[in-house]
Amino acid sequence: MSSPRGSAAPFVPPPPDRPDQARVSRFGALAGWAQRHRWATIVLWVAVLAAITLGSTAAGSAYKNDFTLPGTDSQAATDLFKKHGSDQAGDSVEIVFKDPQGIAGREDTVAPMPAQVKGMAGVADVRSPFADASAVSKDGTIAYASVTLDGKTEDVPREDVAKIIHTAQDIETEGLQVEVGGEAARNAEDKEAPTAELAGIVAALVILVLLFGSLLAASLPLITALFAVGSAIGLIALASHLFTVADFTPPILMLVGLGVGVDYALLIFYRYRQELLAGVQPAKAARKALDSAGRTVFFAGCTVIVALLGLVALGLGSLQGIALAVAVTVLVTMAASLVLLPALLGLFGGRIQRHVLKQATKATARGKTEGSRWRAMALAVQRRPVPTLLVGVIALLALSAPALSMRLGFADSGNDPEATTSRQAYDLLAEGFGPGFNGPLIVLVKGNAPRTPDRP
Repeated sequence: MSSPRGSAAPFVPPPPDRPDQARVSRFGALAGWAQRHRWATIVLWVAVLAAITLGSTAAGSAYKNDFTLPGTDSQAATDLFKKHGSDQAGDSVEIVFKDPQGIAGREDTVAPMPAQVKGMAGVADVRSPFADASAVSKDGTIAYASVTLDGKTEDVPREDVAKIIHTAQDIETEGLQVEVGGEAARNAEDKEAPTAELAGIVAALVILVLLFGSLLAASLPLITALFAVGSAIGLIALASHLFTVADFTPPILMLVGLGVGVDYALLIFYRYRQELLAGVQPAKAARKALDSAGRTVFFAGCTVIVALLGLVALGLGSLQGIALAVAVTVLVTMAASLVLLPALLGLFGGRIQRHVLKQATKATARGKTEGSRWRAMALAVQRRPVPTLLVGVIALLALSAPALSMRLGFADSGNDPEATTSRQAYDLLAEGFGPGFNGPLIVLVKGNAPRTPDRP
């Protein structure tokens, strides 16, 4: 029956939203924005990376090691040395000499050099090997001059220590070997190229290519990680002017940043591939991937940052700087995964989709499906959970066995490459004065003032 003219039409509820019309989360909306403005996003990231790199290069770094251990006996001894103005409050450098024919015959060559070093910047005192019989080995072939610095290793500029090394080694002649050891000498030596980091990048690229079967698909997670690591290293170099950041922090940032960056980007990218295999178009696949995997990346990154900032509560200067640096690295990596990666997917989504579908078609023609091997392994584990658990526990115990004989401690010159002068000096001192000579124990005694006739 029709309604009278002029009367209101009956209310008809709207149809339910279809799945593709469901409300998009903030992460999905972020992915959509990055895809719509993909060129602007990529150019912005490149500009930010370039600005940070140029700024950190122009400002330089102010890395400073802080190995203070509040509340320990060693720190109390160091503070007492400083309080009384003792030269021993500073670290020392050992200039080691070796002549198979005997050091005594080289006195005219060796003796002037310690006096020259004593007048150099950063030096508080120098003890010549000819002024103390204990500074010459029993067989007379090895001797050392002890150079006391005017501060701790982290307080003395590397350039000053490098000049000491060059001055000492300038007197080296045929038959006379001169090496310089000590923590300050280790820090002043030229560092090797980051071969471990480069090897990690190459290994990650090879594994990703084998996993995805495409150089383009494998490169996207790696490119995201490299952008994040490059930005983080520049930011930490700038932050070192305001905070105490150790000089060994950059290699840690590179390794952690590459690992976390590839992991986060790979998590999103794998979900993106799954959506493409399900027949979803690239733009929507990226939004759905960010809506699920992006949420995981965000909360995982926040958890890591909070845990790292907890190290600040320990009160150890070196750990505080490392915790801050790694937290910044994770934050930048998380941002790159949530913003830069969707832009790259928007740029190369069509090519990736064609490759993914082509691979799926080939696998179907061979009677295989995506992830069939992993599902088969999971089913096998579920069918025999107890034997699998036992095998896993035994394997983990076997891999953990070396930890029973592990000895923890700070690395010294004995861990350096054999070609370095610090390692050569370390070995010569051990050869001439015994293996324990490189690890002396200093005992500091504080007592009352001595009695005098005027003061009982």
